[in-house]
Amino acid sequence: GNLLKKDLNTADEWLSRAAQFGDAAAMHDLAFLRLDHANISDPSEVVSLLRKSAMLGYSGSMTALGRLHLQNRFKLPESGSVDWFEQGAAAGHAGAMEELARMHLNGTQVEKNLTKARDFAMRGVKLKHEGSAAILAKINEVSELEVAVKE
Repeated sequence: GNLLKKDLNTADEWLSRAAQFGDAAAMHDLAFLRLDHANISDPSEVVSLLRKSAMLGYSGSMTALGRLHLQNRFKLPESGSVDWFEQGAAAGHAGAMEELARMHLNGTQVEKNLTKARDFAMRGVKLKHEGSAAILAKINEVSELEVAVKE
């Protein structure tokens, strides 16, 4: 809807063309366009687009796949989330860093580890990611509470 009238069909058409030419960002955006605005009869298409994009190195797709796994969307196993988030974080995606920080803080799919949680959150904060800053504040609260309990 920027500069032109919003037209989801035209957006789908152009993103499809770009995706066919191997544009990883277009694959990601097309997957979310269809996820958000289409009546998805076959969710494997969305997952396939995100996987292709991730394999081309698009970190946003890695993080998106991790979140789909974590939410058990489309019957994707929750256990698959960690690998995708680790790939996303390694590729520099701050959202993946936030998710890994949260997982290590809560002990979700990984062993609870405040040091790792803080490290992931700090990496995201260095990228000026607000979600990472918010989870870092929670990590610091938990750390302060643990110190107070020990005293």
